[in-house]
Amino acid sequence: MYNLLFTFIEGTNSPRPWQSRVMNASGPGSSSTIGAIRTAIANEGYAFMFKGWVPAWFRLQPTTILIFLSLEQLKQLTDWVRGDL
Repeated sequence: MYNLLFTFIEGTNSPRPWQSRVMNASGPGSSSTIGAIRTAIANEGYAFMFKGWVPAWFRLQPTTILIFLSLEQLKQLTDWVRGDL
């Protein structure tokens, strides 16, 4: 269950929209990082933080799941070879 949770979370890229907003910020209310984020939240709401989340999740999840499955199989093989099963 723990692996499933982190597999799901790993696909997120929520800091990337923040980074883009801060780096491209200009005008009033954007003289600082916090100011740029506050302006974005005021104009668009909290949903701006999750732009691109679904495409990133679909791109990264197959690889992440295969890595976890492969590692679990390798762990079982190692235990079998050592005779720990």
